[in-house]
Amino acid sequence: METLPNPHFELSQWIDYVRELADVSLASAMRDHLARSCPECARTYQQFSAAYFSARALAAVDVPSQTVARAKAVFPPRPPRGLFDMPSLLAKLVFQSVPDLAPAGLRAASCSQPGSHRAYEAGEYRLNVREEPAPGDLRVLIGQVQPGEGSQQKVSGLPVFLIGGKQLLGRAMTNEFGEFQLEFHRRGKLRLLIAASDVYTNLEFEL
Repeated sequence: METLPNPHFELSQWIDYVRELADVSLASAMRDHLARSCPECARTYQQFSAAYFSARALAAVDVPSQTVARAKAVFPPRPPRGLFDMPSLLAKLVFQSVPDLAPAGLRAASCSQPGSHRAYEAGEYRLNVREEPAPGDLRVLIGQVQPGEGSQQKVSGLPVFLIGGKQLLGRAMTNEFGEFQLEFHRRGKLRLLIAASDVYTNLEFEL
């Protein structure tokens, strides 16, 4: 007895059809098949179509940066695997300034005042960082990585990680000038890790 071919289409073909990626002849055959009221394929098409258009609608939503930052604070991302196992170079604090409006006791003990500035040296790199307030309880860390005197080290495209305890609070990438910016929720003692020359330069300071 001759075996009849499977009259239905594969799931992968329905996915391509919904995404308008199927070739013309296949798409035509699938439209004809749906027009013949095949309940099984109609159900498959409806499910994939609903999922596809829902995903497109979600992707088009412009989520405010503050909402994203708060979500990351509630569900902090994991640090990259091996981040804490990489060799590190402890930076040396070479300059610190706190705004004159801060009380004298705070000027000497804290870098958490708006506009506070610190400069570090680590091997063949220099780092300048400044903390600024942001809406709500957010903070903004603005920094620039520079090569040390006489150094030709690359400062663009360096991964930057802000760590609080064992949690990754934020990440960024330096631009062509070595600049970066991070939004975060301040959580006591912080560390800034910069992947420079295949070695994580570990800069530790409290904000």
